[in-house]
Amino acid sequence: MEFFLSARVTRTQHDRQLAIGRIDGSVVIAVVFRPLGTEAISVISMRRAGYRERSRSND
Repeated sequence: MEFFLSARVTRTQHDRQLAIGRIDGSVVIAVVFRPLGTEAISVISMRRAGYRERSRSND
């Protein structure tokens, strides 16, 4: 859960959100997820961030 507190989160389509941030302090990952109420999320995809996503995380 710590990842989501420090990640950059943006809205995407179909009520989904994209979080880009670091895990273990070094690897930048992209997570597509959907909130489930106020206390849970559904992770749809988690992968190493691409070049553009990595550059966005450094802004």
